[in-house]
Amino acid sequence: MIPDPRAEAGFHGPQGVELATTFARALLALVEADTDDAVLRAVASAVSSYGPSLIRFYTLRDDPGDPGPHDPRFLDRSGPRPAQGDATVPTHAELSSVWQAGICPAPDPLLGRPFALADHPVLARWLAAPRQALVLHDLSADPRPAAHPSERSAQALVVLPLTTGGAEPRWPGVLVLSWKIVHIPSARERLVYDMLGAAFASFLVARDALRDHQRAIDEANTIYVAALALAEAATLEDTLAALAEPAQAIEAQTAALWLRDPADPTRLQLRAGGEPATRPLADLAGLFARPNEPWLFEQVRSDTPAEIEPGAPSPAAAAHGATLLLPLAWGGREVALLELGWATPRPLPTALRRLYAALAGPAAVTLAGRALLAEAAAAAPTGDPGDLQGVSVAAVVGSGDNVHGNLAYVALGLPSGADTPVACALTDAVGAAAELRRDLVGEPALAVFAAPLPGAPGAAVGVLLDTSEDARAERQRLEGRDVLLERMNVLLARRAVPVLAIIDGLAVVPLTGALDEARAQQLLDVAADVPRGPQTLILDFTAVTGVDPETAPLLQEAARGLIARGVSLIFSAAPAALAATLAGEHIDGLGDALASALVSPRA
Repeated sequence: MIPDPRAEAGFHGPQGVELATTFARALLALVEADTDDAVLRAVASAVSSYGPSLIRFYTLRDDPGDPGPHDPRFLDRSGPRPAQGDATVPTHAELSSVWQAGICPAPDPLLGRPFALADHPVLARWLAAPRQALVLHDLSADPRPAAHPSERSAQALVVLPLTTGGAEPRWPGVLVLSWKIVHIPSARERLVYDMLGAAFASFLVARDALRDHQRAIDEANTIYVAALALAEAATLEDTLAALAEPAQAIEAQTAALWLRDPADPTRLQLRAGGEPATRPLADLAGLFARPNEPWLFEQVRSDTPAEIEPGAPSPAAAAHGATLLLPLAWGGREVALLELGWATPRPLPTALRRLYAALAGPAAVTLAGRALLAEAAAAAPTGDPGDLQGVSVAAVVGSGDNVHGNLAYVALGLPSGADTPVACALTDAVGAAAELRRDLVGEPALAVFAAPLPGAPGAAVGVLLDTSEDARAERQRLEGRDVLLERMNVLLARRAVPVLAIIDGLAVVPLTGALDEARAQQLLDVAADVPRGPQTLILDFTAVTGVDPETAPLLQEAARGLIARGVSLIFSAAPAALAATLAGEHIDGLGDALASALVSPRA
């Protein structure tokens, strides 16, 4: 006679109901978690009955990040590094949160410091079979006691991978549970770990997707706002402020703007952010070989100067540990150099690098426009359009109906007249007695820089610069942001009605908050996406705080759609307001459903 695995695991009867209740509470805490600490507290609430003294939550990642200094007690890079058995598993990790005997977060020297999984004795051992939990009953009896320096106070360990499984698994993290005494997990406990690992992995993948979308949207908005500030900057100080503002997120101490010296084009002149100074442009030739691309120089590591790349400031003369240089060029000519400084060495965050790469084009246009405007004003001091022929871009003088330009301007074929955008820009510059910029809508896009002409009262001078490349990049960013917003709305709807896969053939939908028509419609959409095939889906109403009776028909429609796809549907803690409507669809209790499903854990 084949024994009943449910009886062996202790899932039958009241124990199955108890398990279901514990699991439902853990899911509620998980859905409400908005930080890694809250996620770990949800884990602790589900496994506290098994008595772990310490729980660590590691976030897995594919890049090393910024390792920084580490306490050597916690990592061991000596000896051969073990080969990673599964190429889908990320190569690095970062300790995100620690729970210790009811305290969360608890301090730990490894918090927030990325490291290679192969350098961590315990996690490196788990990598040999990453799809399975690693259970070490008694570290004192382990043949390699020196293999666990990061858990010196532990007597037993369980390494629980958080993975979505399948052919293309996602690995958002890993949990390490520690005991101060010998601990041998029961069959029931092992299955609970498997269940929680899958549920928490599903949640973390969805949460990380939302965070990534939000970061991308915030980045696009930051670029848009900064580019707008650049276009509206009235002075060089305003331009520098618009460029330096994004770097305040990582606490840049100094900012300076170098422009080509009008009297000596072979040199750069410090025009904003410091005392007057000059530097040879030839020294920066290496930077301008790849213009509009940010360069970061870490000048000093402890007391020893690092190797300095061509174009970097001299460590002896600089007071900073790191310097960001952004060479700005437009139309094949060097225009300016942005310099940001930090007191200590630091990496350049990827998002900030992308931001400055995106701002380089608009900044170069703005600064080139001012420089060429000054060149045009010097070439035609009395307003004679014939004097503008030597200007390298389209240039105009006059105001109102009396606007004349050089051959480059005539070649553009723009309409003439007092009401044209170019003529209006010249008139507005005269009226405001100040320099201004106007963007012309069209292909190719043009920007008009205009300023009053001192030698010709009532007239202004202007230059037109091609900004089509920047305009195209801006359109692509805005279109990308719109796509992200649409995707984020979908992700938010899924977050409101999450489908958490537990093991093969079993998923739970924990509903929280007020159950209104909008939430019911979201559930209906989720039901439409569930694939056909025999499986079990639990709708858990435990955390529902209020019910609109009008939602009952929508819920019944969702239930019948799921059943038509072959889904075994289970309602847990269904509200009284829905009981009569849903009674015909109810097939089992939550405890018995978990008990039946958990005997076939995820491989």
